[in-house]
Amino acid sequence: MGWVLSISVVEGLNAEVIAGRLEAELVEETIGDSRSGEAAAAGLGPPVVGLHSDGRAVILDEPYDDAPVLEDTRLLAQLSRATRVVLFQLSERVNCGFFQVGCWVDGVMAWQITHCREEPETEEYQVLGVPPGIFADKAAPYRAQQAQADAAGEMTCYLGAAVVDLFVSLTGIQYDRPGWWWDLRYRVLRPSIERQADVT
Repeated sequence: MGWVLSISVVEGLNAEVIAGRLEAELVEETIGDSRSGEAAAAGLGPPVVGLHSDGRAVILDEPYDDAPVLEDTRLLAQLSRATRVVLFQLSERVNCGFFQVGCWVDGVMAWQITHCREEPETEEYQVLGVPPGIFADKAAPYRAQQAQADAAGEMTCYLGAAVVDLFVSLTGIQYDRPGWWWDLRYRVLRPSIERQADVT
């Protein structure tokens, strides 16, 4: 098990509507990375929703070794009703890492690209649906780099970078830029009491 990062960009919805669709409650407000206790020290905490500089909502979830909230397809369908949601997930649970970017529109998954060299079906790219045409251009140089590395017997993995580049191109969010979330005001999303009762 290991670190997991999940980022979702939601068009046209505010924090209150997002919380309702995710069956969550907005329980506290934080500025950037000011989450408290051990979670803050580790950079972890419950999912939060904030605003990107262009007004779109951003959901940030760092569940460490648990599944991100938005792996639940029922919640994704609810969240994307009459709007578009672009999702990105990065996990270091396996040697090469797990990279995924996808898009849900009006309650249905439009497309998804997954890369994980540890699984046969995702060893290069697993593509579901019809992804944006720019993905082929993003992936081409990384495929060439990977072919050279494989021919030389290197263990380096380059293919996940194309997944990251596509997410950045579609959303303008560079998740690995130092402090990209620090200047955003976030509302913490916690499961509602009814949802907690359903889970237990």
